[in-house]
Amino acid sequence: MIRFIFIATIVLLAFNGTDCRKNPVIPPPQPPPSPPDTTSHNFTFTTYTFGGNAGSSGFKDVTIIDDSNIWVVGAINPATDSTYNAVHWDGEKWNSLQIQFYTICGQSHTTAYPINTIFAFGGNDIWFSDGGEILHWIDSSHIHDCSISSLINGAINKIWGISSSNLYAVGNAGTIIHNSNGTWTKMESGTTIDLRDVWGSPDGSVVLTCGWSNDESQSILLKYDGTNWKTVWSRNGPSVNPYGYFVSSVWETDSLFLSSGRGVFRDTTQVIVLPWFPYRIRGSANNNIAVAGDEGMIWHWSGTDWKQLNLQSGEPLYSVAISKTMLIAVGSDFNIGLGAALIYIGKRQ
Repeated sequence: MIRFIFIATIVLLAFNGTDCRKNPVIPPPQPPPSPPDTTSHNFTFTTYTFGGNAGSSGFKDVTIIDDSNIWVVGAINPATDSTYNAVHWDGEKWNSLQIQFYTICGQSHTTAYPINTIFAFGGNDIWFSDGGEILHWIDSSHIHDCSISSLINGAINKIWGISSSNLYAVGNAGTIIHNSNGTWTKMESGTTIDLRDVWGSPDGSVVLTCGWSNDESQSILLKYDGTNWKTVWSRNGPSVNPYGYFVSSVWETDSLFLSSGRGVFRDTTQVIVLPWFPYRIRGSANNNIAVAGDEGMIWHWSGTDWKQLNLQSGEPLYSVAISKTMLIAVGSDFNIGLGAALIYIGKRQ
């Protein structure tokens, strides 16, 4: 009996010892990583070049759909027997593409003409123009539209809109056309100056366009009031306040930001003097705006201050796009062959 009690006691102690062992420490749940600070100037840039050996290459426009869906358009001549007019970033690499336009509108033969501009509402809703034709990439189908040929006075330079049923395109010799529910109509601009940029407010209630003449003697800024295009500012000859000699690009959110020969303005207030000519201004918010231009110039506005993000390099940068996570500037590098197409892609840290 004593032996039984002794064995039972040992078993009970062993059981209790096991039961009283400390449970493993489970760390508390960690919060998700903080999103990038869109007010930060902290970008890390990578440079890409395309073509230049068989003929002059260069990029004219760029759009960021998301981090794994970026389009850059222009002309790429990597070899004598191949010509491309777009590159697409899939998150890992750039893929060169040939976007086909009608060689002659209405005929079946197509050519990968250099692309002047691109505007996207999403990965399956993208608009391109080679200047004389507008191509709509919708659900992976290419819809050619030659109806604009009788409406334009010169090449289309830029496209902007709030939806594929409310879209504007501007171009040379004062060309402005509007797409409403699939039908393009001509709008009277009141000018023969080449219009080189167009942008508007998120709701489409404000639309602006700007440009300058080929001989650089004139420049203009126009605003659409819902019925007519009206001149906000113009120059014909000497410098005119507040913008000087040129208004080169516009970007609108709840207020107007524009680039000019005198720098960057918010409405009519100058916010920075730039060392070189700015070709394009774009933003994702009032505290995340980028400007690109001559001499490889890239500047960023954080909402509190401006910072130049790169060393002056001599290349002209004709367009820029910016999101919460990245900044992309595109143009030409004339130090490579006959001129290479150039991309700076900056990822925010």
